[in-house]
Amino acid sequence: LEYGHGRLGVDQVTTGGFDNLALLSNGVLSFDGDVSLNMGQSLRLYSGAMGLAENAAANARINLSAPYLLLAGILAPLDPSKDQYLHPVLASNMSQRASQALFQASGNLIDVRGNVLFGNKSDLTLSDASKQGIDRRGFDDVQLSSQGDLRFLAGAGADVIAQGISTQLMTKGDMTLRAAQLYPATDVGARVLAGFIDAFSGFKYDPTRTLTIARTGTADAAMPYSAFGRLQLGGPTIKQGGVVRAPLGLIEIGNLGAS
Repeated sequence: LEYGHGRLGVDQVTTGGFDNLALLSNGVLSFDGDVSLNMGQSLRLYSGAMGLAENAAANARINLSAPYLLLAGILAPLDPSKDQYLHPVLASNMSQRASQALFQASGNLIDVRGNVLFGNKSDLTLSDASKQGIDRRGFDDVQLSSQGDLRFLAGAGADVIAQGISTQLMTKGDMTLRAAQLYPATDVGARVLAGFIDAFSGFKYDPTRTLTIARTGTADAAMPYSAFGRLQLGGPTIKQGGVVRAPLGLIEIGNLGAS
């Protein structure tokens, strides 16, 4: 049994005249070379991980934009009564393959929900119990830019990623988050990791990488309708120049256990 594959071209979306697009991949959502996609109303991407297709150029440029943008993991929890080969399960392991690719996404409002990974290395279980290896390159630089808020919403379960963490945004390369303000939704635990290599013996980072938090606009954003959230920002170097909030909650800025 081979896992299913689907392809969708920007030209198909444009010709169809669609303003809203939602894509879901139970495995990897891959970009096959340069992609420039501008939606009129909304773009929602659900996946186990996002990365480059095997034949994509190492310096591919991905540019996505929509007034509303959602980046999400697979939100439905795995049914333990079903075999995993019916539902590919990716591990939260970063591909160590080199990449010079750029991922840019912009909108007026950006939501991040669940386990959002850029690049992945996993072994998927087939029907005969054998393993199929997946190693998809991520991006050298990930940039998310919101003219309004950048929110972290609840994932599939309160402790599905780590204790108290249900949503994460993770890349092996650099990451820049620009927004009027960043914050977790009510009672949501989230984390952002840039330069992440692995966590087999404590968090390990690429020391050359940077997580940058920046601000869009000069006006002070209204306090969000959120309370008791938790937001962790991790990386070897963190540049904080934005507005990060967690009303009545907790903000942790540091390298999350790296030596």
